[in-house]
Amino acid sequence: MNMRRSVWILVFIALAACRKEAEPVKLSIQLSVNQPTTLDDILCTARLIGPSDMDTADYLFRWDWESDQIWDTRYSAVTAVRKKFTEPGNYQLMVQALSTRGDVLTSTCLITVKQGFSAPRPAFSCYPD
Repeated sequence: MNMRRSVWILVFIALAACRKEAEPVKLSIQLSVNQPTTLDDILCTARLIGPSDMDTADYLFRWDWESDQIWDTRYSAVTAVRKKFTEPGNYQLMVQALSTRGDVLTSTCLITVKQGFSAPRPAFSCYPD
């Protein structure tokens, strides 16, 4: 009886040691420009952070540029997209990741786009008399 109890205790300890809590997957947005202006072409990248054995190819991404719940892009395996904001103001970007298991992750990022200034480009036309 004592031997049988010891075996069960060892099995329980071994199972408890093998059982590992699944690390949650997190989604974030990374921008190529820290202080964007209306002249900047911003590279927006969706970043997944999770267990080392996580396969990011199992996720599709879509973007909402105004955080109005109207998705501006379709689901795609591409994690980075370029966006230019032509009007200055505050924008809340939203990215959503959908896994092949049906898990949905969402992340938002608030950015302030300032007015960009560039030198005027002259246009010349010459017509002979």
